[in-house]
Amino acid sequence: MEYWALGIALHAAFWREKLVRGAGAARATQLVRELASTGAQGFAYYLPEVGVWAGRVAERAGVAVKTARTLRAAGEAAARRAESDAAIPVGASPLDEVTFHLRTLGLTWRELGILRELEQLRGSTAHVPRDVLAARLGVTPNTLRVHLTRIRAKLDVGDRRGDDVLLEAALRRSA
Repeated sequence: MEYWALGIALHAAFWREKLVRGAGAARATQLVRELASTGAQGFAYYLPEVGVWAGRVAERAGVAVKTARTLRAAGEAAARRAESDAAIPVGASPLDEVTFHLRTLGLTWRELGILRELEQLRGSTAHVPRDVLAARLGVTPNTLRVHLTRIRAKLDVGDRRGDDVLLEAALRRSA
């Protein structure tokens, strides 16, 4: 079965379990076993609560424990991120208004996250040192340099006047 089909089947088992207690657990263990046999490590096809539930069910059954733990951990991490993001009101940032257009230019979600950090730090200080930005993002300064270089290329910003130019170029974009 393809990954997306496994994801749909896992969601169906989750909702079956919600409706009739115990009705989806056996199917979830089979699906996690099948995920493990395909070498799946990703989490992109599952809602966080589905990943946590499937991981717990498979762990209790002793089926594909490594994959089950990966599903559970990824689901819990996604739920924590969603909980922390819930405090940020929608449209709270000028960058939110141009996100769709920036995505069509090819910026990844990680690159948009870097621009968002630049925006947040820019409000508190005039200039953001790269080592501070790298520490906030949890990456090395070299990794940050690579991301910023790619953002420059995608936004067609050739000058080297600092990283604030990237944020200004991103905010000038409109749909």
